[in-house]
Amino acid sequence: MVFLTQVARYATLGLIAGYALLIGWKLYLGEIPLRGLLESGKGRSSPARLQMLLFTLGVAVQYVASVWKNPRTDSLPAISPQVLAILAGSQAVYLGGKALSVYLPLLKKLR
Repeated sequence: MVFLTQVARYATLGLIAGYALLIGWKLYLGEIPLRGLLESGKGRSSPARLQMLLFTLGVAVQYVASVWKNPRTDSLPAISPQVLAILAGSQAVYLGGKALSVYLPLLKKLR
């Protein structure tokens, strides 16, 4: 059983590395454009998008690290309520900023 777990671990690592190489290659060739990724609709940088990206990547890295440290075969590790609250708060800040940026100009036009 230990051998099978090791094979699964390295196969998963190989798959993730393959995806990372493919995405990196497409980014290098310019097939995946990143222009405007962290900008608002008006061409300015968007702090809400940046914080959402950083929090999401942080939680994803933390979760993958916990899976890597404890590869139990019967279940995935639990996500703590604090981490979920932080991630939900981050998403809410982004969505709230997006809603304000879309609906405030519409409300001003109606007046």
